Amino acid sequence: EVAAHLIHQCSRRAEGPFVVLNTAVLAADRMDVELFGCEPGFLGPDQPPVVGMMERADGGTLVLDEVADMPLDTQGKILRALQDRGFVRPGGDRQREVDVRIITTTNRDLTAEMAAGRFREDLYYRLNVVPLPMPPLAEHRIDIPELVAFFMEEAAREAGLTPRKIDDDAMAVLQTAD
Repeated sequence: EVAAHLIHQCSRRAEGPFVVLNTAVLAADRMDVELFGCEPGFLGPDQPPVVGMMERADGGTLVLDEVADMPLDTQGKILRALQDRGFVRPGGDRQREVDVRIITTTNRDLTAEMAAGRFREDLYYRLNVVPLPMPPLAEHRIDIPELVAFFMEEAAREAGLTPRKIDDDAMAVLQTAD
């Protein structure tokens, strides 16, 4: 998400919205409404319309965090929305056009997910235009001291305290922990 935000800030879309949807925490039956919104009455007789994340991100960037956790039918709807540059809200009949950059994240091997039938191959190729692999911290432990210093300074600044230094033994534990 941090990398996605940096990409957004350094792009021509920087003035547009930056919207993040963590698909791992959503129930499958809420996914479509969160992504595409819905028309009045779709969720109940007195429910107002809901603006989904795709519309909120119009002109900017939508981050789909943990994209591998999306149900297959939702994956198909996202693929259609990308191809059509728009979608129809659940309960509606009007096409809503959107101009949105989509950045996805996952900690799973999408090739294995496709082979197992849990991720759509056509969506994978549609999203995998500019892959940016982010190796886990365990593969570049040399960065841990710099990250620790950054977060220690950040925490001290937020708390109004003087930054503290991490003992060498504590740093060694951090660099060897899984």
